[in-house]
This record gives sequence, structure tokens and C-alpha cells, in this order.
Amino acid sequence: MSHHESKKYFADVHAMPAHELGGVPHGLADTPEVLALREGKGYDDLMALARALCWQLRCRDAIEVYTKAVRLDPSRPDAYRQRAAKYINTMQPEKAIADFRRSLELGCDRADTLYRLGIAYHLAGEYEKAMAAEAEAYPCFGDEMGIAAIYWHTVSAYKGGAAPELLKFYHKDMDVGHHTAYRFAMSLAAGEISMEEALERLKAEKSDLEYSMMAYGAAIYMRRQGRTRDAEALLKSVVKRDGFWISYGYLAAWKDVNG
Repeated sequence: MSHHESKKYFADVHAMPAHELGGVPHGLADTPEVLALREGKGYDDLMALARALCWQLRCRDAIEVYTKAVRLDPSRPDAYRQRAAKYINTMQPEKAIADFRRSLELGCDRADTLYRLGIAYHLAGEYEKAMAAEAEAYPCFGDEMGIAAIYWHTVSAYKGGAAPELLKFYHKDMDVGHHTAYRFAMSLAAGEISMEEALERLKAEKSDLEYSMMAYGAAIYMRRQGRTRDAEALLKSVVKRDGFWISYGYLAAWKDVNG
């Protein structure tokens, strides 16, 4: 992963999978921003503190702060929605599902929340529910988010032994924006490129973020084709490349590898 890629999303010094997924203490000190924000007591103060902790990928610490915000004002959806995302990042999908559902009840953007709820269901192994959430979200999206919904619906279908019904909406001319990794995986599933071509493309990918999403989709497709051993090797390769471990592709691969 490039320095630019890291700086765009999180601090250079940050918590890693062993901490946030494995439960090992991270040992990171509070930044000056975090220290200053700890003085605040209101809902918005807590939300700002949690965001500052997330910049260091201190997801478990952020969950504690979001929980305080929920207790302070359980009628506001923001803390539920953000805590759900951190529950995904700490591989607690059942808790994420509960928070996403609550944030929907409280009026969070329906399509975006359903999309992420589908990912939480996928991580929880509830593939039919994952497919249903993505199918409900899909009609609300343009191509850029549509390809993401197609991807998660398709990998959920593959893992659940169902038909990938949203895959029929994929076409090579979709304007996917920055979601090129999702398009790559769906071009493989749609038969536009061969597995051999896909593997060569993966070998050349330098971004850990892109690789995680590309390789996870390819691995699940490969497993569907009966190439179980090759699929497991590809999933393990994702977990080794942990420079962008908060990506949904990385987390899904981590879950498959670690059970």
C-alpha cells in the first residue's frame, strides 16, 4: 500500500488485526487530538472523540465511546450507525446487525445502511439475509454503488449455494468510479476474463485495499468452481497483505481463514 493510500484513510501508526480482531492490546498512546477531545461530555463531543480514535484504527476503543453516546441519547441514529461499522471492523457481525437495524428504524439512509447490513450478514454467515439486503439496496444505487451491491450479493450467493441473481445486472460498461476492484471480480464471475487472466492481474496489484476486494471475490468464485485448495491459498494471501485490514474484502477473508 502506498503512503498516499494510508494517509488518505488512517494514521500511519495504527492498530492492526492482532489488536482489533485478535484482542491483543494495541499499546497506542492518545494523540493530542484524542486527549483534547476526552474533555468533552456531550453527544457531539463523544462522536468527535470516536472519530479521532478511528483515525488510529482503535476500533474497540471507539466502540466504547459510541456506546456512551448511545446511552446519552438513544434516539439519535449516528452513534448506532458508526458503532455498527466498528463492530464489523472487530469481527462482531451480530452486534453490527443489531445496530444497523436500529439505525434504519431511526432514519439513517436506507440504501447505504442496507448495503452495509448485507455485509454484516455475510460475515455472520447468514447468506440469504445478506442477499436480501443487497437486493433491496441495489435499485436505489447508480453504477458506482450498484457494482458493490452486486459483488456482495454474488459472493453471498456463492457461499450460500444460491443463484447470484444480481449478477445479471453487471455489464462491462458500468461507470463504477473507484470501485474497479468490485468490477474486476464481477467480470470474472460473468465469464469476461478467465481465472488464469485474473490470477495474473492479481499478481500485479500493488494496493492492499484493491487486492483484498479483488482476491476475495476471485477466491469465492474459485471455490464455487471446485478449486478449493487454490481458493484457500488465495484467501490466505489476502490475510498476509494487511496494509489495509479494515477493508471488507480483508475482513471477509480473515473470517474464512480463521473461522
